[in-house]
Amino acid sequence: MKKEKARIAIIFLLFLSFVLGKAQIKDEQVKIVLDTFIDIKETKNWTIHYPALVSIWENEHDKNSLDSILYNWDIQPEYYLSLLAKQGDLKAIEVTEQFAIDIDRYQCPDLPNGINILVRKENDSLNICLLKRHNSFIEKDISFSYHYESTKKWDNRKHPDRSFPAIKIKYPFCIDNKISERDIEFRLMPLAFGMTYNDTRVNQLPLSIYNLKQRKGDFAEYTFHFQENSSNINQNEGITFMIIAKDGNVHKDLYIDGKKYKRNYQLNDTVYLDEQCYRVDSISLDWQKAFITKIKTNTKNIEYLNLILFDKIKALFTEGKEYILLDFWGTWCAPCIEGLPTLKELYQQVSSSCDFVSICFDKPENFDAAVRIFKEKDIRWKLLFDNLDDYNNSICKKLNINTFPSFIIVNRSGEIIFRGQGGENIDIARKILILD
Repeated sequence: MKKEKARIAIIFLLFLSFVLGKAQIKDEQVKIVLDTFIDIKETKNWTIHYPALVSIWENEHDKNSLDSILYNWDIQPEYYLSLLAKQGDLKAIEVTEQFAIDIDRYQCPDLPNGINILVRKENDSLNICLLKRHNSFIEKDISFSYHYESTKKWDNRKHPDRSFPAIKIKYPFCIDNKISERDIEFRLMPLAFGMTYNDTRVNQLPLSIYNLKQRKGDFAEYTFHFQENSSNINQNEGITFMIIAKDGNVHKDLYIDGKKYKRNYQLNDTVYLDEQCYRVDSISLDWQKAFITKIKTNTKNIEYLNLILFDKIKALFTEGKEYILLDFWGTWCAPCIEGLPTLKELYQQVSSSCDFVSICFDKPENFDAAVRIFKEKDIRWKLLFDNLDDYNNSICKKLNINTFPSFIIVNRSGEIIFRGQGGENIDIARKILILD
């Protein structure tokens, strides 16, 4: 009997240790408290929208100045593009195909085509208005007044704190062919952020739109900045964020030792902070809390070329070379051409272990110009061409290259060991290739 009890006790302890062991490796969720952004000065111009011109009214006494401008903010561009695509508009069809917009989800008759905003100058005042007669979906007129001469001196870093109050309204969105109202949040600003209009008079009454929902929250030595994109109605869809370190640096698109660092993330992405993996799960409905999960795993995040692309790249390796650096550029990209001497210097340092291949993402009629540029710069590594006019089948799309110049380093196994943008990351690539 004692032996039987002892056997049962051992089995129970083994079971308990198994359960506890499973509990110990379970992912741990962490809560981040979010605060509303105080001012645009904190946002690093992350999200600025430029509305379209609808109507311009001249000053009846001075034809060179404006009395008012009616702007339109197309808050759900998928809707309008889908309507045009359904009507056979070739440009709209091209755009919806390029961005994989399912036009059958956005067929809602009589939906308003965005938000109309009136900017009006009256004596010394500048008024920015959302009027019910222009926006049938709002409950009442909304208006803000500023001193006109003061606004001409403002920019994104130089303006009075709390100058731009948050506007919260319900807007009807079209999702899955049904109209659904949802709360949106934004700020209207009498500022120009480098936008150039054909009609230079517009600069007298400029308008920028900022914010939607943006919140920030501190975690460890980092600050998370969250934002919600306007056109996605489902909670936690269309929410992106970036991470800013204590020194003010922002994560960028880099692969170092298998760890991925990006500038812009989406929910459910895994981030790497201080050698620890976290998955950012959700935002509470009231936008007061963000939830992230600490992932207890030692698995590295490794990116590989897909097999079809790797077969093409593999043929570019020369004997004895362990790596290949792919440089993405175009004849239209001045920084790309300016950076070629620096890239050439790196090639001279690491050419014994690393092949270089430049991929010119350009229109076919510019390919001859690319060859001339390489000859003038005395660049002697391989030059390939990627057809900009056939973006959907391009190498750039397959590798998610959307910033130029960009480059990636691949080893013979097809593993992408580094991604970089611009000349600022050449030194990192140099260290990786020299120290390896």
